[in-house]
Amino acid sequence: MKVYDADDGANLNNFAKQDFIGSYPFTLHKVVTGKNQTLEAALENPRKKLGGRIKITGKEKKDGWG
Repeated sequence: MKVYDADDGANLNNFAKQDFIGSYPFTLHKVVTGKNQTLEAALENPRKKLGGRIKITGKEKKDGWG
């Protein structure tokens, strides 16, 4: 997962115009087997000492895929 600070709402898909915060590679397994289906981790950013943190929480959907 890559995380950006979107300063230009009109060009959200133009990542060159956004500030890269950091990334964190993970598998869905890490989320659903975590305490309270939550994964918290430091973001990796090779250009900065601190890339920030991310919290990902899973939620079971009981009424199908739609």
